[in-house]
Amino acid sequence: MLRTRTLPEILGQLVDDEIDAFMLLTLEGALMGSSSSMNPSDHKVIGAIATYTWNEYNHSGKDCVGETDNLQFLNIELENGRLAIAPIGAKFLLCAHTAKLSTQVGLLRARMEAMVDTLGPSLEHLSY
Repeated sequence: MLRTRTLPEILGQLVDDEIDAFMLLTLEGALMGSSSSMNPSDHKVIGAIATYTWNEYNHSGKDCVGETDNLQFLNIELENGRLAIAPIGAKFLLCAHTAKLSTQVGLLRARMEAMVDTLGPSLEHLSY
């Protein structure tokens, strides 16, 4: 069972020199938990942008090919880093932020997949 007090600790396991922050969000953009070396006030801003972007890409997929929920990973190259977004179940998104453009997308994706595999089973039963 996932305890809310342990969520920042779990998310913080993968924060290092390459990845500055991990955030767990609802599909509506509410921040459920985060761990980072960044300013905590930035988490809500990044979370809102990530959720909006994810939902737009997911909606565009529905309009173009008639399918939803096929988007599994989104990498966004920003002016000052990268933002990776992946779904966890049907209700949550996991975001990772790095301020280094030199961080390889494959590394970012592998760490995201590891965290999705870790948190996924616990979050399946969670309702908000």
